[in-house]
Amino acid sequence: MPALETLLRAAQGKYEKVLIAAEGVCLQNGELCPLEELVRLKGKYRCWLLLDGSHSDGVLGASGGGIEELLGIS
Repeated sequence: MPALETLLRAAQGKYEKVLIAAEGVCLQNGELCPLEELVRLKGKYRCWLLLDGSHSDGVLGASGGGIEELLGIS
């Protein structure tokens, strides 16, 4: 996360739009992405966040809503 924030800080004012792309769950080890931190950085640097939930949808959360439901993030 510190390296990502450094990149986002460096990109400020240089680009019209910046996109953070992340996997919700790492397929190789099952580790969840730090979604709360990514959402915080998205807001702080006013960029877009693309979350690939294909490995968490239908599996995580009370009703299978994925990592977003599990962590209570809409």
